[in-house]
Parts: sequence; structure tokens; C-alpha cells
Amino acid sequence: MYIDVHCHIFDKRFLGEETLVFELDGEKIDFVINTADSLSSSIETLTSAAKYDKVYAAIGVHPENAEEITDVSLNFLLENSKSEKCLAIGEIGLDYHYEGFNENLQKSAFIRQIELASAANLPIVIHSRDCTADMLKILKDNKGYLKNGFVMHCFSGSVETAAELLKLGGFISFSGTVTFKNARNLVDAVNFVPLDRVLTETDSPYLAPVPHRSEINRPIFVKYVAEKIAEIKGIDIEKLTAAVKQNAKSVFRKIKD
Repeated sequence: MYIDVHCHIFDKRFLGEETLVFELDGEKIDFVINTADSLSSSIETLTSAAKYDKVYAAIGVHPENAEEITDVSLNFLLENSKSEKCLAIGEIGLDYHYEGFNENLQKSAFIRQIELASAANLPIVIHSRDCTADMLKILKDNKGYLKNGFVMHCFSGSVETAAELLKLGGFISFSGTVTFKNARNLVDAVNFVPLDRVLTETDSPYLAPVPHRSEINRPIFVKYVAEKIAEIKGIDIEKLTAAVKQNAKSVFRKIKD
């Protein structure tokens, strides 16, 4: 019933991925996409996807690990993107939040992985923090490489930013932050984004939703995200989850029925 399009079940804060995967059946989770942030976690996501029916993989290098992007690593990612359960290149993008970031290195890694995704015929999963103008410029400048679509993961921006992403053909993924009391901008964004472009995620182990704030987030908590989006849009939860499933299949085309 529920889908988590972005989680990190390889994270060491979890005692074991077997427990997390076991929970998926009990909580009616159709599937999750275990999303990498480095070369090593890319290997881990592929391993988990091969091992568990309800787990898919996204492979790629997060902007904070941009130095990992080389000709050799890009070839590695391209070769492994051929796995039947590798759905996307991600998470990739820009992150200007912490002091000392290397803007040029991040931009180069982002663009090279956008090009990689195009070559692999896969969508991209975008991480964007404190960098909206540069992120949008790169997407617009490289629009020709976005033929396979993209997902803006853990969206926290404005309606105006959402509109620009939708014009480029993107899907908008909402996380547990939509349940936070001070998330007025996200309520507006949820209302604005058409139902056929909405996705749900946890970004676990981060950003646990109400009523589990301050806890380690888990993929099964995606139901609270879905319920909140349905509440905001004034629709039945069944209508919301059916739309999310169809949207996920539209952008992540290798998902099995």
C-alpha cells in the first residue's frame, strides 16, 4: 500500500537491515528504494536489492562526497546501473549548507552524474540544500540529459521552486518534514503539486515524522507522510497511495508489477 522512494537502510544507526525489511510486510509497504550517497553505499544498496524482494537500489554520489567522482568511479556506476533492480542514479546534487564546501567540485560531480544517468537511461534523484538557484540553473542548462525524468527528494522549497521543477518534468517527493507544525510552506507546496507528480519518502534514518520526532526514522513511518499529504489534499488515503504507486512506476520504470 505504501511506498518509500528514498531511504538509507544501510545506515549504521540501524541494528540490522533484516529487521527493517521484515517490518515492511507487517506495515503494508509495497517497496522501498534504498538510496546511496557514496561509492561504498552504492555497493551496499545493490547487495540489499539483490537479497530482498521489496528493496530496490539507487546508486550515486552525494555532493558531500563529490571528490569520489572520477572517470573510474563513473564507469563503475554505469556498469552497475545495469542491474535489474537499480532504479536511478542518486542521490546527487548540491549542498551548500556547511562551511567549507567546494562549489565547483559539487557542480562538476552533479553534472557528470546527470550525464551518466542519461547514458544509463535512468532517472536521477536530486539532493538540494541551500542552493536552489544553482540547482535550477544546472537542471535547465542540462535539460537535454533529463529525458528519463528526475525526483526532487525531500522537497522543502517554495511553490515557486516546485513550479520550476514541474516545468522541467520532475516529480516532487515529500518526507516527514511535511508533518512538522512549522511546515507552512510545505502545506502550500503539497496543495500546489498535482497528484500525478507526488511521491512519498522517509529519508530514514533522518527526519522522523510526527508522532515519532526525535526517534530514528524507519521506512515503515512513510505511512505518516502519506496520511498527512492525503489530509492536506483532502482525499482518501487509498487515492493518494494509488497515485504515488503509479507515479513511482512512471519515473522508476524498472519497477516490477
